[in-house]
Order: sequence, then structure tokens, then C-alpha cells
Amino acid sequence: MSVAAEETSNSGRTIVVGIDPGLRATGFAVLEVVNGELKLHHLGEVKSSAKRPLQERLESIFAELEAILGQWKPRMMALEKLYSAYSFPYTAVVMGHVRGVLCLAAQRAGMEVTEVAPTEAKKALTGYGRASKQQVSVAIGRLLGLKEPPDSEHIADALALAVVGALRLDSSAPSQAKK
Repeated sequence: MSVAAEETSNSGRTIVVGIDPGLRATGFAVLEVVNGELKLHHLGEVKSSAKRPLQERLESIFAELEAILGQWKPRMMALEKLYSAYSFPYTAVVMGHVRGVLCLAAQRAGMEVTEVAPTEAKKALTGYGRASKQQVSVAIGRLLGLKEPPDSEHIADALALAVVGALRLDSSAPSQAKK
């Protein structure tokens, strides 16, 4: 699922891509800061089938993301910081694989990568680091003027990460969703 792209040149513009890494679904969102406002250009998910071998799934994620980065030429990738519960160590290993191909795509595109903790993204959007996913989705919708909140948690998370990335790059970006 993707929203149609508008334009692809990045001559002096502040464009950020937010990435919520996942092996089944990697969410992405491309935002631009325009006169202190955030403009959504492109969003979606890169999905891979559990029936395919790991290396094919990673290659698919890499190729699709590399195409998005090539089209939009963002200055920064805001990538969700790796975390894992002690009871699920395998999840951290799999996420490490996915993050590795995402970082490689960013390196090949010559862009900066910044890691964002989920609590930091929640706090930037809602003022509260332990906000629920629903609260974050509503804040994103309000901030970006979306008619409906994102229909995927991966996309919502990618949007939140992109907002934090935009804040780190451009101090004129809005700091919180309007109340």
C-alpha cells in the first residue's frame, strides 16, 4: 500500500524518511519540512512472505527501500532503535538483520541515519512517552492533516519516526501535534 508520489527532486529541501523495521512488514513514511510545516509525500509498507527464505525477504526489503530512497533522496533516515524483551531474543536477531539491510541502503544513498526510541517518538507527538498506539495515530493525523489515521501500526510508527527525524534536522518543524 502506498500513497502516490508527487515530486522527486531534493535540491536543498529537508526530506526525511521514517522507517519502522520488520521482517513481515517494514513501514515507511517520507516527509518534507516546508516553511515550518510537515508535508507527507509517500508512505506504505514493504511486506515479505514468511514462506520465502530469509535472504530473499531481506533482499526484497533492501531493493524496495533502495528504490524509495533513490526516488525521494531524503537527507536522513529516522530508524526505530532496536529493543527486545529478554523473553524474545530471536526477535532482536531478526530485527538486527532487517536493520542491517536498511542501514546499508541508507549508506549507499549517502544519507545520515538517526535512531529514535519509540518513547521519544511518542513524547514528540503526544507529550507523553508512554502514549498508546491509538493516541499516537490520532496525533499524527492531526499534525499532518490526514482525513483518517494510518490503517497500519507500521505506517503510523514510521510517520512518528519521520516527524522526530524532521525535528532533528529542521528546527522550524512543528514540535508537537496541535491540541
